[in-house]
Amino acid sequence: MQYAAMDLRDYLAKEGLTSSQFAERIGRATSTVTRLVRRETRPDWDTMRQIREATDGQVAPNDFDTTSTLSAS
Repeated sequence: MQYAAMDLRDYLAKEGLTSSQFAERIGRATSTVTRLVRRETRPDWDTMRQIREATDGQVAPNDFDTTSTLSAS
């Protein structure tokens, strides 16, 4: 199924999940998910695969393009 792209923050809000709950779901540290939500870092490929699977493709690799947010700092 194809979904409109959304960032991780929007996905968590839509699903009513905390960073901690999502971190447990994908087997990562809460701090990692928090940094991803804040767009402070990009996920490695394994983490991105886990996110894509856990969100049923609603959050995809290109949703982590931080170029515009990082250059605005």
